[in-house]
Amino acid sequence: MGKKKFIVKFSAFFLGCYCCVLLREYFGLNAVISSCLVGLFGTFLPVQKFGNKSRIEAAIYAGSFAGMCSAGVLSGALQIFLLSILGGTFFLLTENILHGLGGKLGTIAFISVSLVYLIKGIM
Repeated sequence: MGKKKFIVKFSAFFLGCYCCVLLREYFGLNAVISSCLVGLFGTFLPVQKFGNKSRIEAAIYAGSFAGMCSAGVLSGALQIFLLSILGGTFFLLTENILHGLGGKLGTIAFISVSLVYLIKGIM
């Protein structure tokens, strides 16, 4: 796993997650609309100089899926940061597998959120 690729995927996942939480919590939009808006606007970002545009957009969208979880799970910036580290890592680990199968981004989001919830419960 390259350092640059991880930073790009982590940043994209963080951007998607944080923007979804921001729209949901501070602007009162529901989780689905927030995720849709993040995914839509994520396609217009000029990210091609950082790598494969479609994969970066997919990481943004996966982050928005993770950001759809309840405020009780993600209650602070540190948890969003941890979630993004996990999500970016899982995104890179599964980047070259499961092509053409639906649900990959949602599964990455689910596993990442579940692990953050588990870590939060342990601490």
